Amino acid sequence: MGLLERLNRTFKHEFVCRHEVNTLADLEALLPSFQRGYNEQRLHSRLEYRLLAAVLADQVAAILS
Repeated sequence: MGLLERLNRTFKHEFVCRHEVNTLADLEALLPSFQRGYNEQRLHSRLEYRLLAAVLADQVAAILS
């Protein structure tokens, strides 16, 4: 549960609080942007300040090699 709670906190503090969200439709429209930023732009301290997408790509490459 800790991982989900951390993601939820990140979503709320780094994204929802910075955008005007009044309806569920507003939130649904913003989710793809958050997902893209979280995976492809945000450095993750738990991953030695690497991008999540880069770590995943490295893992896939290691499996396929």
